[in-house]
Amino acid sequence: MTGYQAGNLSGEQRILMAAILSCKPGKETATTINEIVTSVSRGKTFVSQTLFDQYQSEIDRIPKQVKLVYRRNTNCQKVDDLSPLDPFLNIAERVRLPVAVKKHHVEVSLSELAEYLDSPVSSMRLNLQNAILRLHAAGYFLRNHPGLTHGEARDISDDDSI
Repeated sequence: MTGYQAGNLSGEQRILMAAILSCKPGKETATTINEIVTSVSRGKTFVSQTLFDQYQSEIDRIPKQVKLVYRRNTNCQKVDDLSPLDPFLNIAERVRLPVAVKKHHVEVSLSELAEYLDSPVSSMRLNLQNAILRLHAAGYFLRNHPGLTHGEARDISDDDSI
């Protein structure tokens, strides 16, 4: 799925994907979804007529007045009076993990982060996973920055860094 972005689906691909996702999961649907994802990853915007014909009954069930769009939540609203960044930055600060935040990108050494995600302490794993999911839901992307230091994090950050 490298290079796949749901926002890059064409209108036809979006309709077909919605139709397929309404079907019972199985090998056929997985293969078709993989075909669409591969097409989008390669920059293709068309869908074969064969696939449209194959899922026509599911396509016909999609209400015509419904617009199928993909929007990433980027307003980063505070939930429970916390910024989406706060839990992640708090954990990073406690374990001394350098983090730089640039727009909606959180730069961190993913190999160092993986060590904490594989921690023998279950509360550490759970809290870190929840913090990452909260970032994702708010529209942030984790970016790998191998060898990131605290000084470099301060230099390249917009505002928040650890």
